[in-house]
Amino acid sequence: MWGNISLGKVFDIPLQLHYTWFIIFVLVTFSLTICPLVGPPHPPIEQRIILGVNNQFALFCFHHNS
Repeated sequence: MWGNISLGKVFDIPLQLHYTWFIIFVLVTFSLTICPLVGPPHPPIEQRIILGVNNQFALFCFHHNS
């Protein structure tokens, strides 16, 4: 299918991800990093980046398991 990126195979089932997921991943992670959901004092930038990436993986897994 056009626009999909092959991630490999598991038990001969092809795993593909549409390229827009990468754009969404970057935008939401950036949003969570720049505008943290907690008030001042804000956590360090490294911690916010890690939390943003973790939240994205959780959203991705929840979306595909529902």
